[in-house]
Amino acid sequence: MALYLPAVRTNAPGAADDGDLFAQPTLFAPAGVSRLQAVRVEGRVGEIRPDLVVSHGGRDVLVEIAVTHFVDALKLRRIKDLRVAAVEINVSAVREMNFAALEAALFTSEQKSQWLCHPERDAEQARLDALAADEKARRHAASARRRDDEAVRLEMALQHERARLAAIRAEPAAAKLRQALDHMGARDAGELGFLPVPVKASNAIAAPPLVWQAAVFSDLMHGAIEVNAASISARRVRAWIEERFEVPGNEQAFAVAVWDFLIGLAALGLLHHEGRQQFLITVVGCAGARAVVADARESGALPLSWMRTWPDRSTTKCLAVVFGTVFGSAQKWERVAGLLPKVRGEEPPDAVIQHYAEVGLDAGLLRRFFLAVGFARLAGT
Repeated sequence: MALYLPAVRTNAPGAADDGDLFAQPTLFAPAGVSRLQAVRVEGRVGEIRPDLVVSHGGRDVLVEIAVTHFVDALKLRRIKDLRVAAVEINVSAVREMNFAALEAALFTSEQKSQWLCHPERDAEQARLDALAADEKARRHAASARRRDDEAVRLEMALQHERARLAAIRAEPAAAKLRQALDHMGARDAGELGFLPVPVKASNAIAAPPLVWQAAVFSDLMHGAIEVNAASISARRVRAWIEERFEVPGNEQAFAVAVWDFLIGLAALGLLHHEGRQQFLITVVGCAGARAVVADARESGALPLSWMRTWPDRSTTKCLAVVFGTVFGSAQKWERVAGLLPKVRGEEPPDAVIQHYAEVGLDAGLLRRFFLAVGFARLAGT
C-alpha cells in the first residue's frame, strides 16, 4: 500500500536582473514514497485499462508498468482526456525480475518513473502561464508607451531644434560674429589674426567669409581638443553651416568654399589633412591658433615665455596624440608634456626646446607644440 511518486514541477515566470522574463523551474510537489488508500489491478477507467489504479490523497492515480511496451500517443491522449493523474514506471532495464528489483523500481527511484498526466500541475501551470502572459502584455504595453513618449519627446526636441536653428539663420551677420568672438574670448575680429581664410566661391554662403568661418571655428574647433575631440570632416562642416546659414549657391560651389577654408587652416598649421575629407585639429582653441599663426608670421624670431596657467592633462595628452599621429613618436610628445611642469620654474621655454632638440626632437615642432597646447606664449603678447 505504498508507491514512489516522482516530483511534480512547474515553470513559474521569473524576472532576471536585467528585467527579462524567463521560466523558473519550481517544485509543485516533492518526490517520495506515498501511502495508498487502495490498489486495483487492471481496473477499467473510461476507454482504457491501466496496469494499476491506486488511490492517493483522496484521488485515483493510474499506474502503467513499462516492460517492453510504453504508453503510446493514442493512450496518452485518452489519459489526458480523462483528466486523471497517471504515472509510468519504467522497468525495462531490469534484467532479472524479482521482489528486490521491483522494490527498487517501485519505491526508490524517481528516474524510473514519470508523470504522464497531472491535472493539478497542469491547472497550476495554466495559471502560471496566464500570469506570465499578463506580465508580458503589461511590459509590452509599458514599452509601447515608453516608445510613444520617446517619439513625442524626440519630435518636440526636433521642433525646438528646428526653431532654434531658424532663429540662428535669421540673426544678422554682426550678431553671429559677435557670438563667435565672445565664445572664443576675442574682443574683435582683428584679434583673431588667422581669419578669414581666402576661399573660392565665397558667395556660395549668404554671409561674409569672416562671419561663417568664425562661427565654424568657434563651435566646431575652438573647444574640440579640450573635450578630446581631435578630428573634423568637411562633410560635418557643410552640414553644420547649412543648418545655420542660408546657402543660396550650388552644392559644388558650397563644397569648394568649405574645402578651401579647411585646407587654408591646414596651411596655417591649425589643421592636418588626414586624407579624403578628414582633418585633425592641431591647436587648443583660438588662443593656440593665434599663437601658432603669429609665430609663423614672425618666422619664430620672438622668444617664448611660460603661460601663467597651463591646460589640464587630458587636453595636453589629446594634442600630444595628435602631434604623434601627424609627426610620429606619440610617446615622445606625451613624455615632453609630462616633464614640462618640472622644468617650468627652472628654465625658459627656448632653453627647454633646445634641450629636447639635442636629443632628436625637431625644435620647430616643439615650438609649435608649446604654443598650440598653451604651454608658452610669444614674448610681449
